[in-house]
Amino acid sequence: MATLLRSESGSIMVESTVVFPAVFLAVLALIFGAMIIHERALLYCSASAAAERAAYRWDNSHRDPATGIAPTGRYDPLYWRLTDDRLVQSIFNLAGAAPADAMIGLPANGGNGGRQEELIASKLLNGAGRVPEKYGGQAAYRRQLLLKRISVELETFDIPPGAERLTGIAGIRASAAAPVADPVELIRTVDLARYYADRFGTGAGGTQQRTKAGDILRKQTDKGRGSG
Repeated sequence: MATLLRSESGSIMVESTVVFPAVFLAVLALIFGAMIIHERALLYCSASAAAERAAYRWDNSHRDPATGIAPTGRYDPLYWRLTDDRLVQSIFNLAGAAPADAMIGLPANGGNGGRQEELIASKLLNGAGRVPEKYGGQAAYRRQLLLKRISVELETFDIPPGAERLTGIAGIRASAAAPVADPVELIRTVDLARYYADRFGTGAGGTQQRTKAGDILRKQTDKGRGSG
């Protein structure tokens, strides 16, 4: 019995039996981790491309979503920035607060709707609606007076069951944003802001003047709708 206990025969088999499961699980964790990192990179790439595509073609919704080339002679309405983009509402505080963000669901299936103007929703759909169908999420247009931004948030739950059990990760999310660069609109907005600042002034008097101008504009708008 003492000789049998001192013998080393079969030790490799015993050590392999103890070590192999740990090594196997470590290898599986590395493989599944690499798969999740790869899927997250693809998800972020899709979100970034969608945001940049929508921001680049924001000035003309007729641009090709993939190439950005605009067809000759096709443009958005001349004053869409003042009406659909709610620049007038933000200046005169017609909505009582900051303009609401436009938002659509992804992938685009034609059923998106909400508070946003039809043209703004169309710009988001055409620009950001080309994400793969396996991804879900939303695309939003957030606007301030001078800063406008397209943000896209995507998520996927298409993860192998083994990776989900081993890593505890049930879903992957990624988000990206791109600023809307429109030099022509920036110049017009700055000039318009300077004009109304000089026209109305600042302080309580300026607020009253803007409120009065907003009431006049609202009445004219309602009258125009009634006559139409």
